[in-house]
Amino acid sequence: SSSSSNSAPLNAESPGDVKVAHFPSGVEHALVAWWALQACVTVTRPFAAAADAVVHTSLLLACLPPGLLSRLRFSFLLLVGFCCVVVLGPIAQYLWLHDGSGNANYFFAVTLVYVLCHTILISDVVTTYRQAFLQANPSPEQLRAAGKRKLD
Repeated sequence: SSSSSNSAPLNAESPGDVKVAHFPSGVEHALVAWWALQACVTVTRPFAAAADAVVHTSLLLACLPPGLLSRLRFSFLLLVGFCCVVVLGPIAQYLWLHDGSGNANYFFAVTLVYVLCHTILISDVVTTYRQAFLQANPSPEQLRAAGKRKLD
């Protein structure tokens, strides 16, 4: 019997450990960082599963402050991408595995769109959350610069 190990969680945790130093501190911030790490681990799994996406999407709704999802920049692109994956994924799998007329490349392309949409979602949520935090809590340098502009 051969055993294989999956190094995808380790690959996903390393960049998360490096970037957490630049992330704001606090319980709410830790929940968003934990969600981002959970989503990265889900996305880097060898085979995409809809159940995994449901778990981290529901965690996203629980971890984010209200009103932040409406500020996402790529929400329409994500909606269209996820709709394409939901419609084309089962069709490509059926044609490839059951009907025999499909090609594995079609299923692979749908999986690539799935991973791309999740990657855009993760980066968009983290960027929007960080911008909202910095806007609500400006640094001393930003306050000084704003004070200089008012004096001019």
